[in-house]
Amino acid sequence: MNTHRAKVDRFAGPSKLVDALSDRICSGTGPILDAGCGFGRNGLLLRARGASVVFADNDGSRLSKLAKHLETLDKDASHAPTRIVQTDLNRGWPFRSGLFTAVIAIHFIPLGAIAEMTRCMAPGGTLVIESYGGHGENWRTLPPAEFTPTILSRLFYIESYVEHQVGPATIDAVSFSVCAVKQ
Repeated sequence: MNTHRAKVDRFAGPSKLVDALSDRICSGTGPILDAGCGFGRNGLLLRARGASVVFADNDGSRLSKLAKHLETLDKDASHAPTRIVQTDLNRGWPFRSGLFTAVIAIHFIPLGAIAEMTRCMAPGGTLVIESYGGHGENWRTLPPAEFTPTILSRLFYIESYVEHQVGPATIDAVSFSVCAVKQ
């Protein structure tokens, strides 16, 4: 039996959703928040396209690796301003009101922090959330069908929303992706 595992590139390509929506995400003039950024793969794409990005995550080890990666990138070219913030976004958003023209949250679901996220976004700002899939037991932490657009529609215009039922057929849980604009 082969027990070799391929090394995963922490800085592998961005989410297909972020790549597809990158022009929309980068259309504002202010900074973009990569919420729950991990190693920063999505924010790195936006930064390469000229956006000022704030990378936020609660994992200091991942942020340290991201900082070293950014240092390597910055030796070769100039980039828009970048900031790295270690914080638990489930406990509060340490950013001033109206700061971000876009927030992306890929495989981080800030549904419990909608009020704080909204406060930190500029009017007309773009929100992109893509949940993780329902692999293994992940479905246990995913929201029920239509929950996300119901909550977001109070504060955002929903441009696109896609959901897929995950987990056992008797359970109401969905993976989802959403692109919305703050009203």
